[in-house]
Parts: sequence; structure tokens; C-alpha cells
Amino acid sequence: MKLQRLTLRNFKGLRDFSIEPGGADQFIFGDNGTGKTTLADAFSWLLFGKDSLNRTDFEVKTLATNGQPMHNLNHEVEAVLDLGDRQVTLRKVYAEKYTKKRGSAQSEFTGHTTEYFVDGVPRKANEYMDAIDGIAGREETFKLLTNPRYFCEVLPWKNGRKIIMDMSGDLTDAEVIASEKALASLPAILGNRKLDDHKKVIAGQKTKINDELKLIPARIDEANRALPQVSEDAEKLTKKLTELRGTRQKAESSLSSISNGGGVAQKTKELRIIEAEIMDIDRKARVENDAVIDVERKKLIPLHDQIASLRLDIRVKEGHIAQNAQSIREHEGLLPNLKVQFYEARDRTFKEGPLPSQPTDCPYCGSPLPAEKIQDALEKHRAAEDERRATFNRQKAEDMERIDAEGKRRAGEVKRLKADNEEIHTSIETIKRKIEALEADAEKIRSRLDALQKSYPLPETHKVKIEEKKSIEKAVAQLKAGSSQETGQIKCELATLDEQIAKVGEQFAQIRARESGRKRIAELKEQEKKLSAEFENLEKELFLCDQFTRTKVALLDSKINSRFKLVRFRLFKIQINGALDECCEVTVNGVPYGGGLNNGMRINAGLDVINALADYYGFEAPIFVDNAESVTELLPTRGQQIRLYVSEADKALRVEKAKTRKEVLA
Repeated sequence: MKLQRLTLRNFKGLRDFSIEPGGADQFIFGDNGTGKTTLADAFSWLLFGKDSLNRTDFEVKTLATNGQPMHNLNHEVEAVLDLGDRQVTLRKVYAEKYTKKRGSAQSEFTGHTTEYFVDGVPRKANEYMDAIDGIAGREETFKLLTNPRYFCEVLPWKNGRKIIMDMSGDLTDAEVIASEKALASLPAILGNRKLDDHKKVIAGQKTKINDELKLIPARIDEANRALPQVSEDAEKLTKKLTELRGTRQKAESSLSSISNGGGVAQKTKELRIIEAEIMDIDRKARVENDAVIDVERKKLIPLHDQIASLRLDIRVKEGHIAQNAQSIREHEGLLPNLKVQFYEARDRTFKEGPLPSQPTDCPYCGSPLPAEKIQDALEKHRAAEDERRATFNRQKAEDMERIDAEGKRRAGEVKRLKADNEEIHTSIETIKRKIEALEADAEKIRSRLDALQKSYPLPETHKVKIEEKKSIEKAVAQLKAGSSQETGQIKCELATLDEQIAKVGEQFAQIRARESGRKRIAELKEQEKKLSAEFENLEKELFLCDQFTRTKVALLDSKINSRFKLVRFRLFKIQINGALDECCEVTVNGVPYGGGLNNGMRINAGLDVINALADYYGFEAPIFVDNAESVTELLPTRGQQIRLYVSEADKALRVEKAKTRKEVLA
């Protein structure tokens, strides 16, 4: 993009001013306050509604000498831009708005309006901004390419760092590792982890190992202090213990000899024999008793079977009685009805039919019929009635006979069933008496079983042996009482020996505890050594991780800075602990942009950044270089330069086409 012409009318004090660089660099001179920076503000306002410092609330209007805005003026900026394949004219007018209220003779100020024009065609604000987007692209990108101070002084450093990183492109881990031999082992160490994740793992492991290492000396000291003091060694104690046990064995032999003296041993032997004999007698008696019990139990089995069979027979007979009773009820229930039927049949009478009407005249000729014909008809009627009466009487007799036979049959059946039930009742009573007898026999057997299970008879020899045992026990007690004094002395000696043996055992326990403590101390020292080695290995891995980061930073710095002629970027800061912190610091010859760099060098640094960004975005735009007089030699740029010089001699703005600085200052 090239600026062909820029015109300001009533914009920030410039009543009517134009420059026509025609796409070439333009030098503009003026004393302080003559409006040089206003040109940059006007160009920025025309495009984005902000001044060159990115402010939206700056004063657009021309002010009077009293500092108040001059009214009824249109504040206007117009620019003609060469876009390479075409030219476009942008115009923006900011004006006061006056409205006459109803009933008022004068208009009142009610606000401001802004009008937009593209190639002389009025546009709405959004249409105008769409046109600007098509011409200048994103606002921030355009300011990066037109304002030498924007990147270093206005843009947030994180945004600037991202742009620089995007320009140079990132490096893969493989590229970084391949550039440094010392990093060859890093992929195997990382495995599937990312570098930052592995550093976190290392930090966690270091903390854990450190915590354990801090505790180990205290544990060793504690184990040392817990070691028991032992006055004698194990060899001496073993010899002493052997002697004590030998002495104790001799004392026990003496005690045994005394206990066995005076026939105690013989009597004791006899006592054991008697006890064995008693046990054998008891065992045999118990076996015989078990055999008797088994016999008695076998007797119970047939009794139980008979009782169960008889009880089943009773249940069958009771069922038969119930069935007979049901039949009796049914027969008896039908007898009254049969009686009624019988009486009804008996009382039925024959009803003669009426005499038929007998014609006395011939139906054909109407003459009277002969008397013999009338009599013949009457005879036939009487014969038919006699036949019907005979049939009635025969049927009546048959019905009465049938009903009577049925009644007698059912009455006989009732009688027979009742007799049958009485006979069954008698049979049941007989069975019950049999069951009672069998139950009595079984109860007797069970009683005998209970008695046999509670105790069993012992033979007389058992009683004799018991008496013999008591006699021997008494004899043994008398023998032992006689040697109690001597055995008491030996027992005291044995107790003393036991105490001495126990004391030696305690000393052995202390020796074992001391050996265990020393073993624990050795384990702790070995653990300390092992943890120290692990810690050192983690330090080496961490160094490799940091080395990877430093190598990557160096490669990125080299890659990034190769795009710039003058400035160098520092994208990481090394912390006191060796860690890296992201930053985006611009330097020139090692001097930070914001810390000691002079104004002229800042301008050239900004131009250097603009050149690199113009290459990256593939787009250049007019660059407004304010305070151009402070730079001995401005860096050449791909974009058109509008240089603004402070010139005390120029009380009004003076415009010249591009010249060398020497020609300008001549």
C-alpha cells in the first residue's frame, strides 16, 4: 500500500493541509506543535477511529485559543491510497449535529455524526469498516506495519512473542536432539512422556528421595542408641550355659534317684498296672453293655412296624366309615321324595273324554241320518275310552311298583351300610387295643435302653482292683513324705540353676538384639547410598532436560534473529534455580529496548521489526516515522516512509520529497 495523497480539514488544529507523496517517501518538517504527529493521528483515525497511540477518546476537533472546540466545523480526513492494482479514496467526516426542537427558533447542539465515504460513495459505518478490512487487513497487523513503536511499546509482550514464534516456526524435539550429541540419551529417558511432564516426575521423585534421605541419619542415630550394651561375647556365654545345664542335669538325676528310692518306683509301677487293669475291665463291661443295647434296639423295630401298620389300618377303616355315612345320608335324603312320588301315583284317576258331537243329518244331502249309524258311532267312542282307561290303570300300577321297589332298595341299602359301619367300629376298637399292648411292650424296652445307656454293670473284680489301687497310692505317698527334706534342698539348687540359665538366656537375647540393630544400621546406610545414587541420576536427567530447553532456546533465537538485521530477541529468561521463563525482549547490541536504548536506535529497531513483519505478512503500508531527526541513518524499509522532522525554523509544516538526511539538514 502506498499513500498518494493525505488531506486534513479542521482536524486537530490543521485547518486545511495536504501532502501528496505520490507513493514515494515524504519528509515533513515543523517546529513543535505545528501538527506533524497530527498527520499520523489523522491517517490512523481515518482507518480505525484511533490516534497513533491507539486512543479512541482523543480530541478530533480544532480548538480555539481559549482551549474550547470551534463549533460548526466539519472535521475531515481524506486519503488516496495506491493498492498496486487500483487506487482507492477514503474520506471520513466528523461533524456536530444540531437539532431544532418544536417551537424553538434556534437549533441546539445534540451530539456528533460521522460520515464515511469510499471513492466518494457514502457508506454506513459497518460497510466502511468492511472496506478497511479489505484494504488494510486486521487493525493490529496494520499498526504493526505502520508504527515503528507499536510492537515494542504498545503491543502486549505475550502477543508479540506469539507473532515472533509464528514467524520462525517451532522446532520438533527430534530436531533439537539431533543438534546436540549430549541429548542422544534423552528420548530413552523420556519414553512416552513429554519433557515438562518428565521434569514434574523428576521433581516429585527428588522431593520424595530428599525426604527419605533427611530421615535416614535420624533413624541410624536412633538405631545406634537402641543397641544394647553386652559385657560378654557369645562364645563365653555358650560355654557358661553348657556348664550350667550339665550341673542341672546332675541335680535332676539326684532328685530322681531320691524319688525312686524306698520302693516308690516299684509301687508306682504297680499302680500303673492296676490302673491299666481297671481300664480294661471297664472297657469290656462297656462293650458287653453296648451289645445288650443293640439287641434291645432291634426288638423295637418290629414293634414300631406293627404299630405303624395297625395305625394305617385304622385310618383306612375310618375312611370306609366316612364313605358309608355319606352314602347313608344320600339314600335317606331320597326316601321322602320317593314316598311323595308313590302317593302321587296312587292318587292319580282316569278322566273320561267328552262325547263327540254326533251329526244327525247327512252332510251332502241334508236329510236325517239313520238311527243305527248314530248308535254305531257311539259304540266306537265307548270302545276307545275303555282302551284308554286300561292303559292308564296299567301305567299307574307300573309306576307305583317301580317307586315302591326303589324305596325298598334304598331302605335296605341304608340298613346294610349302618350294619357295616358298626362292624368296622368294632374292628377299630380291637386294633386300638392291639396298639396299646404293643406300645406298652415298646415302652418297657425303651426304659431298659435308658437304664443301660446311663450306666452299665461292672463285675466284682472291678471293685477289687479299685481297692488295690487306693492301697498302693497310699503306700507311695508315705514313701515320698520320708524323702521330702532332701528333695527340697535339691529343688532349691535347681531353682538357682534355672535363674542362672535364664540370665544367660537374657544375655543371649541382648546379643541377638545388638546383631539385629547393627544389621538394621547397615541396611539404612545401604538405603542411603542407593537413594543418593538415584538422586544423582535424577539430577543428570534434569540437567539433560534443561540442556534440551537451552539448546532449543539457542536454536530458536538463532532462527528468529536471522530474520532481523538490527534487533535481537530474547524469548527466555534463566531463573536463579536454572529454570527458564518465557519473555519477549527486544535488544540492540545487547541493550534492551526499554532499558537504555536511545530514541534513534529505538526508531531503527522498530523499522527493523516492521521489515521482518512485512516479509512475514507479505504486505507493506506507509510508515509514519516521528522524531526522524533523532536518527542519523534510518533503516530502509519496503514500505513507504512518511518522516516527521522537528525543525525549529519551520513554524508551519513544510513538505519535501525524499532526500538524503544530509540534503535535508543542509
